[in-house]
Amino acid sequence: MSGPKISIIVPAYRVEPYLSACIDSVLAQTFDNWELLLIDDGSPDDCGAICDSYARRDSRIKAIHQINAGVSAARNTGLEAHTGTLLTFLDGDDMIAPLYLQRLLEVMLQTGCDISGCGEITFSDIPDMPVSARQQPEQYSGTQAYELMLYQTSRLTSSVWGKLYRSSLWDSIRYTPGLWYEDLEVSARIFLRAQSIAYTPEPLYLYRQHGGSFLHSFRPERLHVLRAVAGVTEEVGQRCPDLLPAAYDRMLSANLNMIGLMAVNRYNDPATENICWQNVKKLRYGTLSNSKARLRNRLTALLTYIGGLTLYRFAARHFYHRDSEA
Repeated sequence: MSGPKISIIVPAYRVEPYLSACIDSVLAQTFDNWELLLIDDGSPDDCGAICDSYARRDSRIKAIHQINAGVSAARNTGLEAHTGTLLTFLDGDDMIAPLYLQRLLEVMLQTGCDISGCGEITFSDIPDMPVSARQQPEQYSGTQAYELMLYQTSRLTSSVWGKLYRSSLWDSIRYTPGLWYEDLEVSARIFLRAQSIAYTPEPLYLYRQHGGSFLHSFRPERLHVLRAVAGVTEEVGQRCPDLLPAAYDRMLSANLNMIGLMAVNRYNDPATENICWQNVKKLRYGTLSNSKARLRNRLTALLTYIGGLTLYRFAARHFYHRDSEA
């Protein structure tokens, strides 16, 4: 299948065991008008050599090497270098099903949307390539989709992977270098710029779970989510104030989850915990009285009224998963 050129941006850092499988999944695409931008972010392993090897084999593949600056900077490099009218992001330890590009493009052409997204499969070793029938896509305005995303009641998530974008959406928009939870922060600017967004539940993106994944290990950088949700709330307040209740609910989730993660991982940071708890006290009534908020969030907000920080910390240690997301 041919069509408009699609740029695929892949940051590569410490993913040597998985990078070849990632690139091979691009080479296996049924849609062939693509360019693959492999951004070697100063990786200390053999990622750079793997990128160069594939670039020599296929003219559609370009290897770009830079001093290590983080995934946000690597994606920005790809955004500056891409030449396609459409673009998508793929993490270097993940894979895409052979129909990924073709189906996301078909959904975009069918609906006229600015962003088309798909479902994903989570795997840890060798994935079973999904075989699924085409499904009728769901369609939303950009504002509707982002509201559902903030309330965490949609299969559309803030992750940039698993989606096909019109490149023009990214004009003048770049990631904040050094900020973890970078997708959460940038999604507000992208989704609120889109006129329409479509989603097909077909599981075409293959997300690899392994011990080195950022969201599957606890480290202080996970606290960057607090900066990310603050940026989201500021963006929403400027661009779409009607969504502020949803942004505040998302902010509550982030603060509660950070308290929970610090508790379950025995991470001792009283100052940050206190900041999170003060934010919870400011935000919890808004979520408790918001019928659009998830029942889970509303019940958790109620728990904080009943038992305070001590009970919430105790509950987190017994019921939170150590790798819970924010």
